[in-house]
Amino acid sequence: MLQGVVVRFAAAAVAARSAAEDAGIRSASLRAQRSVRNSWNRLGLGQTQILLRRVASGRADPDDPSVQAECGRHEEFLRSLVNLGAEPCPLNDALAQVIAQAHQHHIAVEARVGTAVPCPTAQELLAIADLLQAALAVADPATTAVIMTRSERSGGALTLVFEGELDESQADQEWGHGVPFDVTSIDGQVLLELRWPSSVSVLPD
Repeated sequence: MLQGVVVRFAAAAVAARSAAEDAGIRSASLRAQRSVRNSWNRLGLGQTQILLRRVASGRADPDDPSVQAECGRHEEFLRSLVNLGAEPCPLNDALAQVIAQAHQHHIAVEARVGTAVPCPTAQELLAIADLLQAALAVADPATTAVIMTRSERSGGALTLVFEGELDESQADQEWGHGVPFDVTSIDGQVLLELRWPSSVSVLPD
């Protein structure tokens, strides 16, 4: 009889622990879903979801040229985010925010991320983001800007190329100086290059 009680008690304990674990998994899953959804919304992907739902429900005609153009714009945006890669790096996170802000202003940005690129410090990241946003503010929305990152012997480097009108002397005076940069504007083509010294945190090959 005692053995039966012990067996039933053990079974009940196992069932309770299993239920608790299932509840914990469900709770963690919901938290992860909310976190991903919040990240998507911060990057403007909520608008992409709305567009897809409109097409799926028939409220937007996929054969309409304006809908096709809007879908193409969002596709370009998603491709740029994917091109940043899945490796955790504050630089890529900052670039994602810059690309998202440009997307909201209907400016397409293509990302070409190098390997083993040294991650800037937090202060340098803020300066880089400010520089890129200031530059893209004068970009021609009808064209695609290109951001390229690479590793150099002395540290990391980033190049931004886009079409737009820019006063170089005004840019030198008004843009931030948290990181060294050079900007050149020739015949409507703007080239911005900036560099930062190598730090401890480096993206793996």
